[in-house]
Amino acid sequence: MIVGVTGFFAAGKDSFAEILVRRGFKHISLSDIIRAEIRRRGAEITIPRLTEVGNELRRDFGPQVLAERALEVLPAQGDAVVTSIRHGSEVQTLRSRRSFVMVFVDAPIQLRYERNVRRGRGGDPMTVEEFVAAEHTQMRSDDPDSQQLSVCKNMADFIILNDGSFQEFEEKTDQVLKQAAERLASDNQDKPAAST
Repeated sequence: MIVGVTGFFAAGKDSFAEILVRRGFKHISLSDIIRAEIRRRGAEITIPRLTEVGNELRRDFGPQVLAERALEVLPAQGDAVVTSIRHGSEVQTLRSRRSFVMVFVDAPIQLRYERNVRRGRGGDPMTVEEFVAAEHTQMRSDDPDSQQLSVCKNMADFIILNDGSFQEFEEKTDQVLKQAAERLASDNQDKPAAST
């Protein structure tokens, strides 16, 4: 199974991926592809620069480019989680794998802001105003190659609300994994067997 995950700032996407990695999933991050490009350029990694370079790569090579690069390193068999999906074309490209499901992680904005401040990640917005502005930039744009997080949310197969304890979030994650596996098994049964 390949599980794509996205969500709003500090909603719990990394925690979701960590849970899956502990269950044997390989982790591939689209943001890591962008970070590698920024490092290659010798620039500092910040959220605005991640957004800028990600949008530039989409503009230069198509909005699906990050997902295409992820598919190159995804295992042919086994389980993987793909994080940092921020464009509908990325979701569509990853759906080329029959075993793909999309998850959106959400949480109330005040809780997400508090988590963001607590984690103190370099380059993250630290004031409420910066946090809201950065999130607005990711939500939608008239530029078809820029981030389209609201579109990704609409394309999700599952939405997890991460508004409680970590244990509750882990239980919700396990429930989604079970439902996704059941759905994929059902979809595969409905499809005729390939003839040789």
